[in-house]
Amino acid sequence: SKHCFAPVAKEGIEFCYLAELKETVSELMKIFEAKAAEDPTRGLYQQKSGEYSSQNFDGAGEDGFGGVDGFDGDQTSGNSLVAMKRKHCRDCVNTLIERISPQEGAMLLQMLPEDENGFLGLENLLEALLTLRAEALLNSVTGNDLLALRRHLVAGARAVGLDWTATLKIWKMKEILLKATELCLSRHQIHTLLSLMEPRRNGDVSVPDFLHVCIAIIPHMSNATIFQQTSERLITEHAHNERKAESERLESINATQATNRDHDDDDDPKPSDKSGEKEKPENVERTLLQCFALVDETRKPTPTLPPEVIFNVVFNGADAQVQSLGLDELELAGLLAEMVPDASGEVPYHDFVRRWVPIMFELREHPLLSKYLSPKAQEDLGIPEPDRQYIEEACPLLTPDMKKPATPIQPQPQPAASPGLLDPAVLDGGMKPTGSRRGSKSSASKTVKRRTSLSSRQSIESNEGSFLGERVPSKNSLHKKEAQLPPPGRGFARRVHRMQSQNALKEEAPMTMSISASRH
Repeated sequence: SKHCFAPVAKEGIEFCYLAELKETVSELMKIFEAKAAEDPTRGLYQQKSGEYSSQNFDGAGEDGFGGVDGFDGDQTSGNSLVAMKRKHCRDCVNTLIERISPQEGAMLLQMLPEDENGFLGLENLLEALLTLRAEALLNSVTGNDLLALRRHLVAGARAVGLDWTATLKIWKMKEILLKATELCLSRHQIHTLLSLMEPRRNGDVSVPDFLHVCIAIIPHMSNATIFQQTSERLITEHAHNERKAESERLESINATQATNRDHDDDDDPKPSDKSGEKEKPENVERTLLQCFALVDETRKPTPTLPPEVIFNVVFNGADAQVQSLGLDELELAGLLAEMVPDASGEVPYHDFVRRWVPIMFELREHPLLSKYLSPKAQEDLGIPEPDRQYIEEACPLLTPDMKKPATPIQPQPQPAASPGLLDPAVLDGGMKPTGSRRGSKSSASKTVKRRTSLSSRQSIESNEGSFLGERVPSKNSLHKKEAQLPPPGRGFARRVHRMQSQNALKEEAPMTMSISASRH
């Protein structure tokens, strides 16, 4: 290969990722072939030579990729797809969302060789993906800088819709990593990180806790030196386990042969061991689909359920059949995190289950990523825990406008008080002031305060008494009342003057009546 894997050994990349990428290439080629079968002009074919060619495509010859002399524009059993138009390649790569991340898909399309007609060569997909994994380790800048990684993930969380609660639904958390354009994580790595979430019973996940996990694990995944050391140790352990398993198998065969010689006359069939039957992906898929169908009452052509219902059935132990599957909480968290609601906000659960249950079982056997999901992952892999307080202070998650809004104080309803004698509406003939300084907001608020205060109420009651047949206040008492009134300039002097005029008219009225009576 013309691509250099140093300082990351090719053996380490192949040991950790070869099985995964072989399955990815197999699934991807099926999608390519189905896409090309829809329109023969989308792809190029060549006669099968009987053996897989591992030579690189350095360019196209006169007849295009691979010298397709016998290309007849139709896909037959004797032809193999070797190239496809870039646009259709991109559509196919974006379809395989459970195996290729958006970042890997974009890089893969750039790495595939292209001819002058816009066809991308497909014969070396496996080698291209292995090279991509190695170069992602060698060129991971943001993934090895804690503060830069923190800023990038915080920006992604805010873009997803983070608010003052600092929580997101578990099925929305994957968008933070899928939109992290400065990282080149594989889809299995993203699923592993999602499996480490701790959702609450309502499906919410603490974003600060999830970001803390990502900041601890992503640098460990992205460091080339750490990967090289880890892969060498895993290769050694794998060889030791294989030798141990081989010796145990030979001992088991010898013990079985000895037992069979002792029981030659025993023709009773031995009961088959079905203890691990429910651990098969097909059985888990069947059980989950049955559980979802029982709670689905819509009977749509494409069965869908709200993500909250699926979460409650799977994670909260609402169904005994799901509990009997014996799935780990980390596996359930990773599975539920991959729900993708449609335009109506519901999840097509048939496609969801058939896509992600096989990935869940595949991660169990993954040589590297399964180690991150083990109970002692931090100790076994030597993952250092970053200083959470320092990182959160250096790059806060919430902005000032995301803080919890203050609860508005609801005003207490005041009892409707009868208008006092000093109320401008009463003194002005029962009309409310409009368009004047007295009708302004500030003067109205001052009037209300004066009416509801204790001193104002006392002054109102004393003034009411003068209109109930009591003696006209003396000059000294009037000065005392005036001393209690607010200083001039607030309207009270004019009102007091009007009150005095009204009192004087009431005093003159009896005298006028008595004089007229005496004349008659």
